[in-house]
Amino acid sequence: MPDPQVQLELTRQLECWGLPWGPLPGEDYFETISLLTSLSRWSRSGAERDFVLMEAGSSIGFWSLKAAKAFRQLASGRSRSCRVILIDSDCPKRKMVEHLSENHIYDLCNISLFQENATASLVDGLIQEYGQIDMLHMDIQGGELELLKESKHLLNVLNVHIGTHGFHDELREEFLRHGFALDFDFIPHRFVRTAYGPVYFVDGILAGHQQSNWSEGVRKSMEAS
Repeated sequence: MPDPQVQLELTRQLECWGLPWGPLPGEDYFETISLLTSLSRWSRSGAERDFVLMEAGSSIGFWSLKAAKAFRQLASGRSRSCRVILIDSDCPKRKMVEHLSENHIYDLCNISLFQENATASLVDGLIQEYGQIDMLHMDIQGGELELLKESKHLLNVLNVHIGTHGFHDELREEFLRHGFALDFDFIPHRFVRTAYGPVYFVDGILAGHQQSNWSEGVRKSMEAS
């Protein structure tokens, strides 16, 4: 079994080189599936609005970069644009800008950068500002549970992918409370034979999509609670 961190770095290096057999099956692999699934759902819905990705715990924006490039391949010839929101309290904004500029992401999408903690109030405010978030990618090193417990507007997030960092069962409960149907549910520190190959999960992941059969009454009840 390869060391998970070595596997992670090799996966990302293969992608940067553009080699056709990357990414390797691993936690990054499922993050990629979640990202591409959210783009596919946006495209199939025929939505006459921009695709919006929020990356909480973004560092220099690895997933935002992938989202922008995948969007341009999928939406070639369409009039809609993509909007990418990066939130990270530790990574200097200068490093984010340099990384995104080097990869020409400012030519592909509208970018918003926030060098602060990804709190429920910040995330909720951005959800209200944009109206709807197509993909929320969250990896904030243990702060995910507090954010899910305190957020009141996650019903307006269509797809979500989170690293669970030891709070897997509690996060699953909050995940379902906010109306998400599970796409992936992999407990940390387990070797799992997934449909995409055998994977050892270090942090654990939860991913899913917002169910369409939630009533407006439930939505208002949760937002008022």
